[in-house]
Amino acid sequence: MRTVHDTTSLREDLVAGVDRCVMCGLCLPHCPTYLVTRNEADSPRGRLSLMAALAQDQLRADVVLTTHLDQCLHCLRCQRACPAEVAYAGLIDGAKELLRAEKALPPPPWWLRQLLDRAALRRALARLVGLLQRSGLQKISMPAKYRAMLPQAPARVRARRRAGARGETRGTVLLFTGCVAEITDQTTLGDARLLLQAAGFDVRLPPGRTCCGALDQHGGDPRRARRCKEQNLKAFDGEAPIVSCASGCGAQWCEYGGEAARRHFDILDFLHRAEQDAGQTLAFAPLAQPETMALHTPCTQPGTAGRVSAAKGLLAGVAGLDLVDLPDRTGCCGAAGLHLLRQSDMGGRLIADKIEGLEAMGVKTLLTTNIGCAIHFRRALHARGLEVSVMHPVSLLCRQLAGAGQ
Repeated sequence: MRTVHDTTSLREDLVAGVDRCVMCGLCLPHCPTYLVTRNEADSPRGRLSLMAALAQDQLRADVVLTTHLDQCLHCLRCQRACPAEVAYAGLIDGAKELLRAEKALPPPPWWLRQLLDRAALRRALARLVGLLQRSGLQKISMPAKYRAMLPQAPARVRARRRAGARGETRGTVLLFTGCVAEITDQTTLGDARLLLQAAGFDVRLPPGRTCCGALDQHGGDPRRARRCKEQNLKAFDGEAPIVSCASGCGAQWCEYGGEAARRHFDILDFLHRAEQDAGQTLAFAPLAQPETMALHTPCTQPGTAGRVSAAKGLLAGVAGLDLVDLPDRTGCCGAAGLHLLRQSDMGGRLIADKIEGLEAMGVKTLLTTNIGCAIHFRRALHARGLEVSVMHPVSLLCRQLAGAGQ
């Protein structure tokens, strides 16, 4: 970790970057936290001022300043709206790094650090969680509020697996599983493999894969983030397409740049392109009964071209599905990586209008491509007493895969 004496260049970069901001305020209507608090310190413009003051030792890294900066969701809606093209993403990451150097921003909880750093531990825990879900023992071994945060275990796994591989292979894809998803979202990862196999692809999981590094990058620890990037670039070396399911991980892969970013695809985007190239190879059974489902678009999804349209394009192949966009007043559900743990009060305020929207719509299924958002929604829905199933679109598509033995 940097010390105060090591941060001279970081401070200079922050001041120079903030200086590009003309303080016009056009970013304010796009900032979720500002829309909730109406506090200038919780707006992009206000946070930039705080960063500059911190970098120039005009303000101390106390609890108040740290809270205002740490409540930033990294949604980057402000950056996309900025007429001066302020590089807000790099500035907020730099400010978090400076806070870590000042020992004002705590590292991730020790248990999460272990999971991020130790692949063997993640996979052992994943096997345990999978066993508990398949056996039904989670009902007696986990409190209800924690059970609610996990997706439902897939039904009739063997029958669905038989529907996986068919026909000649169209090539190999490398599936990026992430870190937390290996434990809490095995359903999505398994369904992703089945869909890719059904589309004719050989799916491989490189053994050296690790966390994408997003939690470290946005948590003030760029050195750990770089190590994650280097390890993944080594593990995923070659020419095969790299496919990920979680929109947050996908956004981080895009930040890798170069060949890795070119080879990376969101799974829905990849399948949609493959379908267009092959002229529709996946067939989906209609829903047993017509149903309206809500689609949530995570903050990390609009930044990657084609993801939203790809999801809607694939889901349009399921007859009987009426897909509607989830109303979203603030623009973010409040999960945002560690924000889910550190800023739970703000997270609750941000997700409130989405939960109210779901309740008013009366839908029973919510589709989202972000694992953090899914966990956050499940927790909030459980607290509200609403029975709404939250799943990744690939799980619905896999469930409706023709010949999947439903």
